Amino acid sequence: MPFSIYNCPLLVQIELFKHFEFQETFLLSLCSENMKQLVQRIRFRPKKVHYSREENELKVSVGFTDSGEMRQAVRMVRAFYIPSEKRNPSKLGGEDIDCRFIKTAPDSEFSVILQYIEDEDGDVLKLLRKHLESLFRNKPVIHWDLSGIIKL
Repeated sequence: MPFSIYNCPLLVQIELFKHFEFQETFLLSLCSENMKQLVQRIRFRPKKVHYSREENELKVSVGFTDSGEMRQAVRMVRAFYIPSEKRNPSKLGGEDIDCRFIKTAPDSEFSVILQYIEDEDGDVLKLLRKHLESLFRNKPVIHWDLSGIIKL
């Protein structure tokens, strides 16, 4: 019998989400606007956020300890084609993106990779930054490690 989280009281939902890994709650925040609002109620307060960009890949690591140790990571990979039956339309930073989620090896730093199709005008990094800022209640220290031209 499936269990719906929406059947639980709000405080129980929030407490349940606090025990998830950050990358899991990040992926849940992409599912729907209601789920994003639920994730926002967790009130994440990271100390440091590290953005890394390579040619076709974005990585975000989030540190929640005072030492700023980077523990929680999200990985996004640009794709040029995703079969329509495998696409999961999602909202990132308030805009629609076509993407799919790929499960990785259990021992990998990233349990799930978000593969996205970026349109010609879109800059997924801007959308990702906007989306993450909406999830965080504080202003963490941001470190950029970008090996390409970026428009902010």
